[in-house]
Amino acid sequence: MSIRNIFVLLILTILFAGCANRHISEPLKGNRIAVISNFRDKALFQRAGTTTADNISFYRGIPKFRINPLVVTSVANDIYKNRTHRVIPIYHHTNHDLLTLDVSRQHRVTPEYHAYLSQLIAGKNIDSIVLIVPDTMDFGDGQYDGAIWSAAGYGLFNHDFVFIHTNKIFTAYMAYVIDAHTYRVIARSRGEFEKRTHDADIAWHKGYSGVTAKTLRVVKSVIKKELPAVLKITIRKLGLTGSE
Repeated sequence: MSIRNIFVLLILTILFAGCANRHISEPLKGNRIAVISNFRDKALFQRAGTTTADNISFYRGIPKFRINPLVVTSVANDIYKNRTHRVIPIYHHTNHDLLTLDVSRQHRVTPEYHAYLSQLIAGKNIDSIVLIVPDTMDFGDGQYDGAIWSAAGYGLFNHDFVFIHTNKIFTAYMAYVIDAHTYRVIARSRGEFEKRTHDADIAWHKGYSGVTAKTLRVVKSVIKKELPAVLKITIRKLGLTGSE
């Protein structure tokens, strides 16, 4: 690779990193922060098989597990520990209509999300909003292309190729800090985790019904353990719990 190409790659890397993470560069107006999460209420189970005929993707509910309350409570507690903000956790049902839409354009909240957020914070005298929404993870590792290698939100991803058989429990999200008066995005940060497991037992050819109760418990246990720690790092990157 030429020096010129290396330089261009370095610049692109910096630019993309800046898009994924942006620290708060100005004081927040007021101190009342609402915390809102809008993940899908079912986990994604996705398999990339040896051939396209083996690929499968579906959503499955996990008994006694709701990810949005977990996210909201974890983030609210982390911000509250800083003792500089009054935190208002907002628990609500998932708005599935927004899951495929952009949160912001040109640092402004889109009309769809503006309407959604303004309804949730109405009458609560909110100054800022921390919004967490699902993002996608690329399991192709630069070696494989196709939509099947991209998984959104949280769940379990399986790669089954000849002698390769891996199961990864994952979560991916974007967190935004939004001025509740102007609906301008003043900071954002991306977070994710993936963890291999040997305890998943899924009969993929059966689809939805092929996920065992044991597997659902494993997915629930891993996310409940790993996600709060990742969220803590994200909130620190956003500048809401002290220096990074």
